[in-house]
Amino acid sequence: MLCDCGKVQVHIMNMQRSGGRINVHCQSKDDDLGFHVVEYGDEYSWSFGANIWGSTLFYCDVQMINGDLTWYHFDAYDGIRDFFRCWWHCRWMIFQNTQYLFGYDEGTGGKINIRCQSKDDDLGYHIVKDGDVYSWSFGANIWGSTLFYCDVQMIIDDITW
Repeated sequence: MLCDCGKVQVHIMNMQRSGGRINVHCQSKDDDLGFHVVEYGDEYSWSFGANIWGSTLFYCDVQMINGDLTWYHFDAYDGIRDFFRCWWHCRWMIFQNTQYLFGYDEGTGGKINIRCQSKDDDLGYHIVKDGDVYSWSFGANIWGSTLFYCDVQMIIDDITW
C-alpha cells in the first residue's frame, strides 16, 4: 500500500465481556461502508481523507448479536469534534450493555478528564490514562429519551486542552 499520509483511521473494537459478536454498519453522506460482523477481540477499521471544512461525519449503528435487536447509533468521526480529540487515529471500543462510551488510545502517554451526566445523574470526574476506557451502564427510561453527555479534557504533559 502506498502512503496513507493525511488519512484519518477509525477503529471499532468489539470488547464485549460475554465474548459475543456485533453487527456494525457505518456510513457518511457520501460513502456507505456496508454491514460487518465483528468477532470478540477483533476490530473493523477504515481510513478516509477528511475534508478541509471540518464537516466530515461518519456515523455507525451497532447491534449486539445476543438476541437484543436494538441498534445503537453513534458518530464514529465528526470532523469538528475529533480533529483535536483523536487527530488521525480514532478508536472506539464497544462493550456489552454500554451504548455510550469513550475510548482513548492515542499512544501519547496523556490522560483525559471525563465528567458525564444526565438530567438525573452526575457520574463525577474520572481520569482515564492512555489506553484505558471509562464506561458505565444504565437503565434507559420507558420513553427512550435517556440522554448522557460528557465533558472531556485532554491532558498531555500537564497541559490541558
